[in-house]
This record gives sequence, C-alpha cells and structure tokens, in this order.
Amino acid sequence: MARIKDAEILDGYLVKVTCSTGEIRVIDMKPYLFGPAFEDIFRDINVFRMLKVDPELGAITWPNGVDICPDVLYYNLPAV
Repeated sequence: MARIKDAEILDGYLVKVTCSTGEIRVIDMKPYLFGPAFEDIFRDINVFRMLKVDPELGAITWPNGVDICPDVLYYNLPAV
C-alpha cells in the first residue's frame, strides 16, 4: 500500500506529495474537498494550508481531524 510521506503546498489548492513508493505527484485537492467535513477547509485557503501528513496513517490531515485516504490520492491520480 502506498502512503503519503510528505506534502508541499504549491499554489492555491495544488499539493505536491511524495509517496512511500518514491513517486511524486502534484494533486489539485479541490475535487476532494466536498461535504460538510471539508466546508471550512475549502472555503478558507488559510485553513487548507494547515494540512499535514499523519506519519502513522500516511494520509493528508487537517487540525479539525479530517483526513483524505492515501489510497484515494495514490490510485486516482497520474504520476508526474
């Protein structure tokens, strides 16, 4: 299973992630930020920019406890 090892915010909602496989991908996160749990994250770029990588889960997370499954990010997107 691939996990997210590192995430770097680029511009707007673009994030460059390094996967446990060594692959690097640039992800437009907007399509993943839907539903009530992501409302504040989508609406306020400063809240979005608080994203971190949970080293245990290998997922992108935010301080409010919301996360995005690394499998969703890894298997749905092309490598750069």
